[in-house]
Formats: sequence, C-alpha cells, structure tokens
Amino acid sequence: MNRIEKITLQQMIDSLFKPQAFVKINGFDDIKNLDDHLGQELTLSKEKTMALD
Repeated sequence: MNRIEKITLQQMIDSLFKPQAFVKINGFDDIKNLDDHLGQELTLSKEKTMALD
C-alpha cells in the first residue's frame, strides 16, 4: 500500500468514526427511529460508497 492509499484509508476511517457518525440513544423512540439510519449508503469519497445493511 502506497502513501496516498494509506492517507485515503485513514481519512475514510476518521470519517466513519467521528462523533457525528454515531446515533445517541435516549429512549425507545430513538430506537424506533434507527430505521432511518440503517440500510443506507455511507459516502466515503466521491468515488466510494459503502452500504450499511
């Protein structure tokens, strides 16, 4: 893996695990609303997406 690939991978990992990527659960209503977040695509970059199933 070259340097550019490592930097790109690190940026994707940082994006995936930033605090805004997590859903805070305060009660049952929040759990019901998780369907809005699950089963969607996560855009990692202009060319790359990841399906969240």
